Amino acid sequence: MTNLLQFTHYTDNTLDKYPKTQVDVIYTDFQKGFDKVNHERLLHKLSQLSFSEQLLKLFKLYLQVRQQYVSYNGALSHMYEYPSGVPKGSSLSLYFFILFVIDIPQNLHYAQAPLYADDLKIFPEIKIN
Repeated sequence: MTNLLQFTHYTDNTLDKYPKTQVDVIYTDFQKGFDKVNHERLLHKLSQLSFSEQLLKLFKLYLQVRQQYVSYNGALSHMYEYPSGVPKGSSLSLYFFILFVIDIPQNLHYAQAPLYADDLKIFPEIKIN
């Protein structure tokens, strides 16, 4: 609800203040977002947040020392490690995902970008000439 109110307030104010302006909106949903979290980037972000070296090592083991395989029509692939994704069902996974995406709005300098869970709405003000 807050996300919608923020968007409505911004749009109303922008259109009232600047007559030759429009507000474009991009709606995103991080589909399978938990599977896309890059381990190296996440660990870098965690180090920027001043986590201790021991905790970073523990997180690295937790994330990277995992293997998976593919099963299709009874055939199995070889086991392999993969460089992205957080373990499903873990309470840490939610925190890792949030820490991974939380700074997206701060890096969009020319648009509003409220983030709610795995949804991001980007809406810049566009001047019409």
